[in-house]
Amino acid sequence: MDAIALVNGRGFRVKMVKAGRQGYVLTKFSDPKIARHVIDVGFIAHREVPRLLAAADVLIEPGRSNEFNDYRFPSKLPKYLASGKPVVLPRSNIGLLLKNGEEAMVLEHGDSADIADALQRLAADPDFAKQDRPKWPRLCVAQSRLDEEHCRLAELLRAVSRGRSQDAPDYR
Repeated sequence: MDAIALVNGRGFRVKMVKAGRQGYVLTKFSDPKIARHVIDVGFIAHREVPRLLAAADVLIEPGRSNEFNDYRFPSKLPKYLASGKPVVLPRSNIGLLLKNGEEAMVLEHGDSADIADALQRLAADPDFAKQDRPKWPRLCVAQSRLDEEHCRLAELLRAVSRGRSQDAPDYR
């Protein structure tokens, strides 16, 4: 959230859309420097997630490399990567396998300044943001550690996100 205030302070207009419920209060949202740049849509039904992702310009998985993050797999990342949108994530978990600048923007430190720098780069380089990057299915094939279900989900989401549901594989 500090990254949103940082990048806006640098003169780039950025809004963060936050979805989901928190079991605790995020005090950062009460800071006016941050709150004015956040749209909290609250809980949304799972079927609405693709529409929210389609409306986004950039998808961010915050975090840093540490004992917890390095060994978990955030469930939103397959959807993010299959969307074809620029994805910003730390050099942790799946970020260790992705090619920085091709498949995603992989952050070295994962702190607010790192995220703000990535957002600024995307804002300043519209060609980078528009690159065709849904390489998730190829990554799945290349990395046997990733399960087949994520690969099939990625193929489905990729077809649907391009408005070509007729091209979506039938896995029934």
